[in-house]
Parts: sequence; structure tokens; C-alpha cells
Amino acid sequence: MTNAPTIMLQGTASDVGKSVLTAALCRILKQDGYRVAPFKSQNMSNNSYVTPDGKEIGRAQGMQADACGIPATTDMNPILLKPTREMSAQVVVHGKPYRDLDARTYRETYLSQAAVIVQEALARLRAAHELVVIEGAGSPAEINLKDRDIVNMRLAAWAEAPVLLVADIDRGGVFAAIVGTLELLEPDERARIKGIVINKFRGDVSLLRPGLDWLEARTDIPVVGVIPFLPDLGLEDEDSASLDARRKGETWSSSSEPAVDMERECERERGLPITGSVPPAPNEPPLAAAPPDPRTLAAGGAGRVESVPALERAAPMLAPDPRTLAAGVDGRAESVSALERAASTPPPDPRTLAAGGAGRVESVPSLERAAPTPAPQSHGRTASVFTPAPEALGRGLPLDIAVLRYPRIANFTDADPLASEPDVRLRYVTNAREWGEPDAVLLPGSKNTAEDLAFLRASGLEAKLLSYGERGGRIVGICGGYQMLGRRLLDPDGVESAVRETTGLGLLPTETTFAADKRTERVAGSAVGGFLGSGAEWPLAGYEIHMGRTTVGADRAAQPFRLRLEREPEGAAESHSDGAMSADGRVWGTYVHDIFRNDGLRRAWLDDIRGDKGLPPSDAVQSFAERRERAFDRLADHARRHLDMARIYRIIHKEAVSDDERDSD
Repeated sequence: MTNAPTIMLQGTASDVGKSVLTAALCRILKQDGYRVAPFKSQNMSNNSYVTPDGKEIGRAQGMQADACGIPATTDMNPILLKPTREMSAQVVVHGKPYRDLDARTYRETYLSQAAVIVQEALARLRAAHELVVIEGAGSPAEINLKDRDIVNMRLAAWAEAPVLLVADIDRGGVFAAIVGTLELLEPDERARIKGIVINKFRGDVSLLRPGLDWLEARTDIPVVGVIPFLPDLGLEDEDSASLDARRKGETWSSSSEPAVDMERECERERGLPITGSVPPAPNEPPLAAAPPDPRTLAAGGAGRVESVPALERAAPMLAPDPRTLAAGVDGRAESVSALERAASTPPPDPRTLAAGGAGRVESVPSLERAAPTPAPQSHGRTASVFTPAPEALGRGLPLDIAVLRYPRIANFTDADPLASEPDVRLRYVTNAREWGEPDAVLLPGSKNTAEDLAFLRASGLEAKLLSYGERGGRIVGICGGYQMLGRRLLDPDGVESAVRETTGLGLLPTETTFAADKRTERVAGSAVGGFLGSGAEWPLAGYEIHMGRTTVGADRAAQPFRLRLEREPEGAAESHSDGAMSADGRVWGTYVHDIFRNDGLRRAWLDDIRGDKGLPPSDAVQSFAERRERAFDRLADHARRHLDMARIYRIIHKEAVSDDERDSD
């Protein structure tokens, strides 16, 4: 049996762009004719993906498999950690729940078993493909975790993989991050690093050239790429860390060109005060406390984070980057030096000065955060809520869709197809002050439904939502959000939380009971006649992933979806009803993730909202799948232009670089 060659991307920290660069490299290799597969030994995320055979893996590896043009399998991500409670995560092994483990137990008793599982999965991938692109986790320089590492340098040794070290220049201190990482590695580990990639660059690369020359002379490792920002990438985020910048009602649409002040975002993750934060509104109700930092789970830490000043509490602090649970990264970013920022960072967007905001918008996947967003406007709403100018009325109003952002949010990528529509502004809402005047509200999935429901109550969002519903507002719940819309949530065995019974929002006649067995299936079917106020049956496909079982009241006509298992031939499988819908059709919920990827259904729902506003249906029907394929190709083309692919191919195939070639770089 011949083992396929491998290449591995490791980072100087979390959120430097490894996942997106891995996807880019996968698509480049596919374009070049290779049968290539992605691999990440252990991922930590509540954004998951269901494989064709009904198993659960990290969303990033599913996205990378799509970039490769192949079906995803659990061998691509054999270990998935899903944070559930403080310092605890559900351990998913080859797509099925194993058990919930706390940090110390996982590290001390399970990592040795996980190492065997990881090596076996990698061996199968290498036997079945011509190349395997491996993504690391966090940083390889975590001294306290090296002895049981299964995600970085030990994995690189098992895989016989040369390593590209990825660093994020946008967060500052890029040269210190690279050199510091190399200094903390053992000689054999350092020898594995064959190239350096500087990611998220903005500005004139010629100003960076002296630093690159110094870096190559200092480390004797070539810089194989400087990757500029790529705005409006159009691919899903790996996990909720990417939503940390989606706050204060900032918007994202298909026409936005997002920009993020990463230094400020990193300060917020560390619990430091942020200059220019919006103070709390008078008499604002206190917000629910944020969960402890899950990144300490594998290190067995106490999960404490630095206290958050009063101004920061106005927008609740969300869970830090969960991808680093096993890697133990502390998530802190070095300050940005004046010289480096002069070389790589454009001036702040002056359009935000009048609004008094920080100029931040929702983050998009790693390469993105580049160009300035359109200036927020105020016409009758808070300055942070997008509203078109009156003269735009004749041209058609954008639809304002608010997504409730709770601490244990899961599979929020369900909203991505809405953001891709040209008449939609999508924003994430974390407290009552950010509510605004939405045209529709989406409650996404949750890994701890009862606790996230408590968060909605403590933050004032429940009162806003119920009032909105009473006035005929359009509300959609998916998975955990669907469960919240019901009357009661029961957890007699403590499957999801310690709360045994929770009163729901009462907007749908449903009751949910949590059970130990988890349903993970790809499904297909249709929205039955009467959904969206028409007699049409909209075809749909998606996936279910939940541990709750929801029952609907006596009127079964309120269930708008009819589903079957996608892997079964049409007509051969038993179908089942799903979801619930209010009598007027304005509130509905479903267990089907990716439901808005179904183009006809998505556009019909949006056109219903347009009708509420007196607008005609849109003729801008687009294929989300085709748009996503174009996004993969655009990402690959961008990366190819800025990577030395000839050198990377030699690194993959372990070909020597001549002295003349070195001197010519």
C-alpha cells in the first residue's frame, strides 16, 4: 500500500486563516488534477457538518471536502469536540457521540486512545487519495501540551508531513509571532517547517519586503506567500469565534466588503476595555454572564478569564475561539507595532466617525476582513441598524434580518444563504438595544438550548421577540431555535444541561424532550402545500443533527415539511413530518439545517417578506450552490496568485531546492 504525500498547515495562533488556506490549497490541487482530501485530527466547534452516511464532523472539514469535490467522511475529522457546559464538551468519535468529558478527564484519560484513532483515520485517507492536506490547531508552540499533542507536530511526524507555518499580520506582531514560535520548537520540529505564509495582508507588499528579507535570513526558511485580504469571500465560517466581531447590530450582505479592527477584537477577547464602546442604555437589564473560556479545557485549567469592564458588558462577551480547546492557546494577540501597521494597514474608515462607532462589521472567513462597510444610517432606527435612505424606496428596500446570537450558538451558517441575497442585510443581535426594526428574526441552533433560552431572557431579547411576534413579526427557528419557540423543554436525564424543565417562548404548540441518542441524518423532501401562503410544494434538502424529540399539538396540519432520508431512493423510504407553523404561517420552525440553501424556498420566503413591505417579488433568483462553487474557485485563484506553488509542490514531494534557486528568491 502506497501512502499519499501530505502537507500540513500550522499556525502561530488560532484564527490566523488555516482553515480557509487549507480549503484554498485543496481546491488548487483539485484544479491541478490531484485526488486530494483534507484532514484535521481533532476539531472543536459547534458548527458541524453531516456526512452522506449520516455522521457528524467539523464544518470546516466538510467545507474543505467540498473544495476537493469529494464526499466528506469521518476520517477527515475523526475527533470532534462540541462545548456543552462550563469546562465540558461532548466528544464525537467518527461522527457519533462518545460521551461528555471535562477538560482534565479528556486530557488525562482519552487522548492516548484518540491518538490511535487519529493515526488509523489518516492512514486510510492516505491510502485512498493522491494527496492529503492537513490542518493543525491553535499553535504548535504550546509547551504544556506537547507531550500529548495529537493536532500539530506529533501529528506531522505521524503523517511524515512538511509544514507551512501560517501567521496573521492583521493582528500585529507577525515577525515576533513567527520567530517566537520557531524558537519554542524542538530542533526536529523546527526542521519540519519548510515555508512561511503571511496571511491577511493589507497595503503595499514592497514596504513589507525588508521585513521578509530579514525573516528569511533570520530563520533560513523561505516565505512562500503573502496573502492579501479577500473581501466578500462567500464561504462559511468554521465556528463562533468568527462571530465575535458581529456585534452592535453591524451588518453583512452580499454587497458588503467587511473590515475588522482586529487589535480591538483581540482586546475584547482578552477582557480588556475597548475605547469607543457604546455605553449601556438607561435602565438596560443585566445580561447573562458569558461562559468560561473553553480554550482551557484540554489543559485542565480553571477556565477563568480576566474580568470584563462595565462598558464591555453592554455587549455580552461570547465564548472565545473553541478550536483551541485541545491546543490550549490563550488567544492573546501581540500589539501591532507602528512600523508594521504603516506597511500593512490602511487608515480607518472615516465614514464611521459621524456614527460614533468603532467601524467594525461582522467577520467573514479568515482571508476576508478587508474593505470598508457602507456607512450605517439612522432613518428612524438606531445608528447601527441599516435602513435605506427615503430616495431608495422606489428601488426596493433591503430586507433587515436579525439573527439572535446566544453564547452556545451552533450551525449559524444556516443564515449564510440569506446574507448572499442582494436584497438582504443580515445582522447578529446579542441584546435588546440591538433589536432595531427587523423584517424577520432567525433563531439558529444551540448546543445548550435551555441555557441559551435563559440568556435570551436575561438579555431582554425574549421580551423583544414576544412583542414582535404579537405584532405579526416573521420568526423562524432552526433546530435549537425551533425547540425554543415551543411551550416546554424537558431534559429529565440531564442530556443537554442541568435544567430539567424550561418554559419555552410559547410561539409554537410544541414540546421537546431531550434524549441520549443523537439523530444525524441528511434528509430530502418538500415543504407541503400551504407553506408560505401558496399551494406550491417547495423541494428541499438538508440535514438533521439533534438530541431532542419534538412533538406537535393535535393539529398535525401545522407541520409544514415532509422528509425522508436522503441516502434512501425516493419512494423507497418512509417519510416523516417535521417542524411546526403558526396558523398565519408567520412563525415556523424546523430541524432541517441548510434549509435556506434551497433556492426556491429561500426566495419564496424572502418574497413574502417583500410583500409585507409592499414590494414586488424579486427577480434576483440565484443558485447558492453555484455561488459557493465560484467562491471556491475565486479563493483558489487568489491564493495561487500569491503563493509560490512551484516551491510548494517541491515541498510536498520533498524535492531539494538548489542554492541558485534560494539566492534568486
